Amino acid sequence: MNEFDKILNYKVQKATTEFGGRTWIAWFAKDIPIQDGPYKFYGLPGLILKIEDKTASHQFVLKGIKNTKGPFEYPYRKDESRETKLGYEAYIKTYLQNRTDPTAYLVGRIPDQRDAEGNFRTGEQIIREQKKFMLEQISKDNNIIEIDILKNKGKSKK
Repeated sequence: MNEFDKILNYKVQKATTEFGGRTWIAWFAKDIPIQDGPYKFYGLPGLILKIEDKTASHQFVLKGIKNTKGPFEYPYRKDESRETKLGYEAYIKTYLQNRTDPTAYLVGRIPDQRDAEGNFRTGEQIIREQKKFMLEQISKDNNIIEIDILKNKGKSKK
């Protein structure tokens, strides 16, 4: 049975899907004939104005639509020196490795130094302290969008 609602004065229709180990509820507007939405969600017969997982722990909501004149450039970070392209399997492997050892890329890059109080610390000490802090933060990050990545520990989809 079709369900309808209104978001930003647009009539929206409900759709559900399974993705990343979660059930998602999407609301899309057929009046906006763009088959797109946030993150990896797209393909409905209208723009997705709202999508959330069944537990409401992840939610994307369109806050406004604005007509613009002239070209529109999405903001980008100018400080990014290079872009790396990875396939899905390589991304998952890298993501999981980073959750296990988030400072691996720092080994050999942090020189020995003195802190503001004049205390000497080796680069290895600094990296160990940073790793401990980062692993504590990662341990709290157990509600990622694609939760099946953590459940399956990166096993290939069949």
